[in-house]
Amino acid sequence: MAARNDAVAAQRLVFYRRLVANNRPELAQVWFDAAVLAPYRTRPGYKLFRSDTLGLLQGPQWRLDFGIASDDTLLHLSVAALRDQLPEREREHWLAHLHTPPVSRAYLITQLARGSCLGDGEIRVWE
Repeated sequence: MAARNDAVAAQRLVFYRRLVANNRPELAQVWFDAAVLAPYRTRPGYKLFRSDTLGLLQGPQWRLDFGIASDDTLLHLSVAALRDQLPEREREHWLAHLHTPPVSRAYLITQLARGSCLGDGEIRVWE
């Protein structure tokens, strides 16, 4: 298992180096709780397929490829796949299952609205 984890870590590093070096931010990965798939299991016209770490959700007129991680509890896909493969009517459902590490709310606001001025505490040296 340790060798597999090392291989995954190495591949992740190569992936993100190339993403940055080749200016391909749309390949950045986003993660979702695997429960996001639950409604599709019973919807007519939808099919789910998987291997050990790859998955496919096939709808009546679309398909979404994704990765399977963390003992089947998390799925991941690129921002481009979320934007281009997932129909707009499905996005809110997926975003409701978004899984992220803790974030700075203030930083997210400044990313969405450049020049935002936020009272986020006193500026100080970080030691």
